[in-house]
Amino acid sequence: MPDNTILHRCGSLLFGDKVPAISAAKKRASSRMIRVEFLEPRTVMSATSLPIEFTVPTTAMTQEFYVSITAQLNANYNGMQTGDWVYYDPSTNDYALADSTTPSADLTFQVTNFVGTVATIDVPYTPVVSGHIVMGVGSAPVVAYANNPQTNQGGISAPTPGGPNYDKIYGLFEYALAVDASTPGNLLVDVDMSEVDQVGFPFTITATPATQDSPVDLGTGITQNRDDMFALYQQYITDKGIYASSFKQLVQKDSTGDIIRIMAPNNYVDYAPSPVPAISSIGQLLPGTLPPDSGFYYWVTATNGYGESMANNPQNQTTKGSSGGHPVEYGSLQVNWTAISGATGYKIYRAPVLGSGNNIHPGTPQFLSKWNGTVNGQGNPYFVDNGSYTTTSNTFPTTNYSYFPQNYYFNNALQQFFNYYATNTFSIDVPMTMPIAGHDLTAMYTLSGKTVNNFVATGTDNASHNYTALVLTGTTSAANITLGFPDTTGQQFAVLRPYFQQNMNSNLFPPAPIWISNPTESPGVMVFGNDGVFNTGGEQPGVNAQLLSNLENPIVSAFNRGVATNFPIAPNNWANAPDVYAATALPGGSLAADAYYYVVTATNQWGQTTASLEYSAVADATNKAISLQWKADNEPTQYNIYRSTTQGSGYQLIAAVANPDVTNHNIPVTLFVDTGYSPVKPTPQHPAPALLTPMVYYAPGTTSNWYAGFFHQNVTDNPTTGVSIRGLAYGFAYDDQGSQSTNMNDHYTQININLEPWGASQTPPVNFDPTPNVPVDVQILMQPKSARSGSFTTISFKAFGPEGQAFTGGTQVTVEVVGAQRGTYLVNVNPITGFGILTFKSTDIGYNYLKITQSDGKVYNSKVFNTLPTSIPLSLMYIFDQECERLSKNAGFYTSLDQIARSRR
Repeated sequence: MPDNTILHRCGSLLFGDKVPAISAAKKRASSRMIRVEFLEPRTVMSATSLPIEFTVPTTAMTQEFYVSITAQLNANYNGMQTGDWVYYDPSTNDYALADSTTPSADLTFQVTNFVGTVATIDVPYTPVVSGHIVMGVGSAPVVAYANNPQTNQGGISAPTPGGPNYDKIYGLFEYALAVDASTPGNLLVDVDMSEVDQVGFPFTITATPATQDSPVDLGTGITQNRDDMFALYQQYITDKGIYASSFKQLVQKDSTGDIIRIMAPNNYVDYAPSPVPAISSIGQLLPGTLPPDSGFYYWVTATNGYGESMANNPQNQTTKGSSGGHPVEYGSLQVNWTAISGATGYKIYRAPVLGSGNNIHPGTPQFLSKWNGTVNGQGNPYFVDNGSYTTTSNTFPTTNYSYFPQNYYFNNALQQFFNYYATNTFSIDVPMTMPIAGHDLTAMYTLSGKTVNNFVATGTDNASHNYTALVLTGTTSAANITLGFPDTTGQQFAVLRPYFQQNMNSNLFPPAPIWISNPTESPGVMVFGNDGVFNTGGEQPGVNAQLLSNLENPIVSAFNRGVATNFPIAPNNWANAPDVYAATALPGGSLAADAYYYVVTATNQWGQTTASLEYSAVADATNKAISLQWKADNEPTQYNIYRSTTQGSGYQLIAAVANPDVTNHNIPVTLFVDTGYSPVKPTPQHPAPALLTPMVYYAPGTTSNWYAGFFHQNVTDNPTTGVSIRGLAYGFAYDDQGSQSTNMNDHYTQININLEPWGASQTPPVNFDPTPNVPVDVQILMQPKSARSGSFTTISFKAFGPEGQAFTGGTQVTVEVVGAQRGTYLVNVNPITGFGILTFKSTDIGYNYLKITQSDGKVYNSKVFNTLPTSIPLSLMYIFDQECERLSKNAGFYTSLDQIARSRR
């Protein structure tokens, strides 16, 4: 029986706090919404259990279904103490103690008690926190208990997509159980949907009974079947164009080519298979011109469309000058190595042996060759060095930094962010929460400041250094101090620019401050993973850890949503989107029969917020009006209603509604009925929405997290290509920002887990071509200038392949010029660089763009100046044309391009 004293769990903070990561292998915030647990004695009611019902499709059940249920006790229970780690043991239907002696196999069990496709497990009730329920299909995921050598404390680690779990298919979610002090006898169940490290298969979570007016009434999770989800993801990333192409790397496959999972960006860099080739052998061949009886060292690196990996350990071989006493010149050496999945080519380096025996060591590496990996064998690549290659002294990378574009994905956005706030004030209100008599009491603190270049801290070399940091100073009201909140006046909260010697491999940057964990992580991974400089609560000396965590969460959230560099949006509005929850077609009105999509923004003292989640309804001959409903909020001064007939784009302002309703006793406005409003021209008071859905916080053309953006596609709005319930699939801390949480927290009597079907639909929703025979994206480098009719015009362009690399097909492609000059041409694409050039005779003054048509009818259009609309004034065209031309010259592209163009005009 449980002990009569438990530790009470209070609610989450406004922005959410971080609980220490439970992985003993590595300190990481796990990128999910975390909470500070405030512990306070409470009286336990009578013990009960929480049924968790699993519905598993037949295809998954026949592969064997495994579950692991682990947690940390938040009360004494059956002889175990508060703080102990426990696991569910199916042989006793109870929790058992987990410690360093517990075999990993005991933490996971196969589920066999199916009735049809449904199995139920009764989790014993006692207050627990940091709970994980892990589901595995086909094989048991490895869940382990390990001691943290830094703290000498143990914990149960959820499986990660690397190491022994790389080829295992699993999913997980989090849970906590508590006694609700305000409602005696009722269980308070807290469930979080978690696709933190990866998505192995889609599943949904619902609860009984559903809570009235809760955002998660319909449940939470991913609704697509597994195969369609993978196909949709690849198509989604393809459609986003070149700026999202690196997210294709996140699709992980097994040795047979089947997709195992879509890995989260930061975990992909951590857990992806090594891109470093291993030399298996070096053999002697003839003929060749390498000198006889000479030794050489060789290195091999892998390349893709983004960069080059580090090199393998060097291997050496000696050419032979004789065989059996007869002169035979073996003048070639063949280097064989292991193939690297995802590599599009390899580089080979060579250096002479400068000694013998223990003194053998390589000289300066010489770059020999680079080619597409299919030339000399995709599965067993090799290179023959016959001595004919012109070599140059060169060095290979010492890290895999450039091979994984997620490492530097946010670099430009980070630079914009810190540069902007060097001259503009950053100000944000962040909360601090503490329990008072069993309730959460929250006080708001205002932190304000700017970017400075002289933030002084002690580096890992124990010397003092200046860092670039966003330095904010705290303030505390007298009322807060009276209530017992700490006084943070004068404390300096610093968010450092994440470039250090450790992660940039360069002495141009200072060593990381001694108090920052994981300084070797790249800037991009720190943003994706809510880690490094964005997870310093409790580390940065001299400041309140809770406030610092509550500051860092919204900043990293804004980067991942693509709003951190959308500077017209004030930081206080990054998480203030109105919580729209319904769109309903009604009788009356004058809307034409069509599907209508809506987003709502709010205007408050800081300006306009980001947009709400997108909701849609269909008007017909009877129902020609559509109502929108959102949750009450006293703060906004007005709501701005936007409408479109296209999902995710084309929004126009149709109304601005004052809040509160002064004609109705100042009641907050929560309803708007569109009876057929005409669009309103945007003004400074009523601007266009800053960001649109279904991306919401993941707008095209911004630096944003496309992994998360994909899983926020609303299946209600579009059942064919939508992904999740309400457009929310919980996977990152920033998913809990602005009332967009998939956290389910109420008095539930049962939790229902439903794994979606395993196979593809009979009619696949997309036609994804992973290896197109023409480029999938085209970028114009030189636009045609405004010219007289009959003059010659030159267009230069660069073509990109499906992974964002230069398209190196080296074949002629059919290019149609559309615009002032209409015509179809065969254009040679440079097989090395992906560049193309086309000169033609204009028939009129105007702009042009390129259109490429595949043999199967697929069409790819170039982007005219990328971020500018196509219908731009000729004067503006000319200015941007000059800029494109300058960039082309600087890139070393066809230095004689000007001469060619001028000679034909």
